Order: sequence, then structure tokens, then C-alpha cells
Amino acid sequence: MEYRRLPLGGIRNIRDLGGYPTKDGGVTAFRRYIRSEAPKSISAKDIEFLKAYGVTLVIDFRGDEEIKRIPNGLADVAGIEYARCVTFDRQVAFTSRTDGDDKRPADEKHTADEKRSADEKQPADEKPADEKAAEEKRPTMDAFVDWGEKYIEIVEKSGDWVRDTLRLMANANGGVIFNCATGKDRTGIISALLLGIADVADYDIIADYTVSELYLRELYEEMLTMYLERWPNEKADINSPFFKTAPVNMETLLKHINEARGGAAGYIKSCGITDVEIASLRKRFIK
Repeated sequence: MEYRRLPLGGIRNIRDLGGYPTKDGGVTAFRRYIRSEAPKSISAKDIEFLKAYGVTLVIDFRGDEEIKRIPNGLADVAGIEYARCVTFDRQVAFTSRTDGDDKRPADEKHTADEKRSADEKQPADEKPADEKAAEEKRPTMDAFVDWGEKYIEIVEKSGDWVRDTLRLMANANGGVIFNCATGKDRTGIISALLLGIADVADYDIIADYTVSELYLRELYEEMLTMYLERWPNEKADINSPFFKTAPVNMETLLKHINEARGGAAGYIKSCGITDVEIASLRKRFIK
């Protein structure tokens, strides 16, 4: 049996990219490319299902700190290769840590080492000046970055990541699971490129992207609760832009790739993927 959303107990946002019609009358094959959130709470039953489904390779896009917090549950499974293609060694946005650490955007955090000496010099009831300034300028979740523009930034600055990821996928012998943290942003970009290479219509690519927020809602409610416990005066709810996979986000990225890069194939060629590798990806993915 083939599935769009795989019936696993420990992963909410995991789905097959098979079943989409292509512009030349074909259809994308199931059991080839499977997008996913980080497979953290995965059972022995889930693992056996994935093996039977034909999965032989897992590609993790997360950086060292992300994996340290939430290890990949498929990293040491016999019969499934685990590979890493790190987009960048930081979070795209707010972290989903559960250990009480700072959940601000990664590029606005002060490291513990940087702050320790200053903290030791302050009275116990007084925050260091740099911490006060950081708290004052910390953006609210409602003021979060425009996702479409963030995706454009990622594809323009992370060509090596795209090249290495697609090269692994082109040479895979079985099904490939690829994941970031929640399976919507970095994973969404690679999904869009794979579907674009297969000549799937833009509206199907956008539809595939938008469903993530529905599958992730329970996880996001948990994240929001932790966030508000840390900063109870923040204005944030489940409708904050951070939690959304709005169609306009992917529309913005596709418009950029189509107009500035000549489509998905033109863009990935600029990253170093050859015509032979594109043909291999298409052969694996289209039936």
C-alpha cells in the first residue's frame, strides 16, 4: 500500500511526495522521497514500517546543536543509512527547546560564555546591561520574519547544501526520508525543488507546502505554551506568522526561482547539479 501521510505513531508531519501529476502526463512515484519533521519519538513498529516501505536513507538538515537537543531516532538503525546535509548550524527561527533555555531567534542570543563573566560582576537582583538591551530589542513572535523572503535567502546562500542533498538523492537505491526540525521550512524548500524538477504544477507544490501547519498544530501548541511560560507578557498565539505555512510563502519562493533562476532545473544547475544528475532524479521520481 502507498500513503500520502505515513501512518506512524511517533511522527506527525511525514508524507510521501508521490502521486502528483506532472506537466507531461506522468505522475511522481511513491516510496522515493518522503519529507518529515525530525524523527525523534519513533517506535520499533514505526521503524519496521519504514523498512518495509523501502526506506534506505535518511538525510538530516539540522545543525549540531539541534541534533544535540533532539537526536534523530533513525540515526543508528541497521539497514537504513543516516547522512547529514547541514543547511546551517543554527535554527531557522525560534528553537523548540524544552530545557528552559532561551527561545529567542538564534542570531540574537548571547552565549553562556559571553555572559558569564558580566553576570558574576552584577548584583544578584540586577541584570547585566547587555542582557537588558537584548530583552528590550527581542522581537515578538507576531513580528516574525517573512517566510517567503527567508526561503529566498536560504536558497541564495545555501547552494552547496542543495547540491549535496540532491546528489545523495539522485544516487539513492531506495526510499529517502529528509528532515529538518518541524519538516516545513528547509524540508519544504527541498520538496519544492524535487517537485519542480519533476515538472509538477506550482499549485500542487504550494498545496504540498501548506498542509504542514495542520499536521504540526499539536506540536506548535506545545511550543507556544513553553514560549509563553518563558515570556508571559509576549503577544503570541497559534495564528502568529511563525506557525504558518501560508500559500504566499511558497508562492514567493517559486516566483523567485522561476523568474531569477529559470525554474527549479536552472537553479539546481547553478548549485552544481549536472544534467546527468537531474536526469537521474527525474528517472527515479517520475513514472
